[in-house]
Amino acid sequence: MKTLLVIALLGLMTGSAVKSDDLIGLWLDESRKLIVETYKADNLYYAKIRWFDNENKRIEKFSEKGLPKSKWINYKVMEHFKFDGEKWKDGVIHQIKTGHTYDATIHMKNKNFIVVRGYVLITMLGENVSFTRYTSTLPKQE
Repeated sequence: MKTLLVIALLGLMTGSAVKSDDLIGLWLDESRKLIVETYKADNLYYAKIRWFDNENKRIEKFSEKGLPKSKWINYKVMEHFKFDGEKWKDGVIHQIKTGHTYDATIHMKNKNFIVVRGYVLITMLGENVSFTRYTSTLPKQE
């Protein structure tokens, strides 16, 4: 009986493990003003903007740096992430509000919630942004 219980518990633990392609899909940021689509190319993971709130003033900074608002859709905001069996690491993110690029990691808390941590030099000197999986039809971009 104990053996059966141990096998059942191991099965539950293994079944909940994160898989590399679990990251693929649409994700809504915590401010609910940005939807990104994560995808895989050449065994690395990327994300591009699929929708943003036109009232979102964060885009103004990038527009000042020469990126017209019309170019925001499909702009890569996360690049070159590698999956290490637990998390996605060694990637970079492009922060929309400043136009700066930071090293980053992605942790999946569950199949529908990720935390992206951008940092300078070491992860302790960073900031988190949370995303929830987006399963609806993309809103119309105005």
